[in-house]
Amino acid sequence: MSWATTTPDKRRALAQLQLSDDITEQSRHTAGAACGGIVGLLERSRANGPIQDAPLSFLLVLMNAIADAAMDTMIREPDQASRAYCGEGRTLVRVPSPV
Repeated sequence: MSWATTTPDKRRALAQLQLSDDITEQSRHTAGAACGGIVGLLERSRANGPIQDAPLSFLLVLMNAIADAAMDTMIREPDQASRAYCGEGRTLVRVPSPV
């Protein structure tokens, strides 16, 4: 979130690249592999909940959309960003700790 709000031009460029047909599936896979810890986190978050039967790919798209919405709003409303979206004790999603 911090990167997106401090470099909004780069954030917009990344958003456009995600839609580009010029980015190969191999490139997307490589970028995704760099975020391997996120996959484990999302798997734990859905383990026993109402979305446990949803495909991981759906959850990844959903979480990306939530992050995009938060970042876009934070960029548009910078004076409210830290208080409304990243304030102490606030979270969009609660993830159970690993057992």
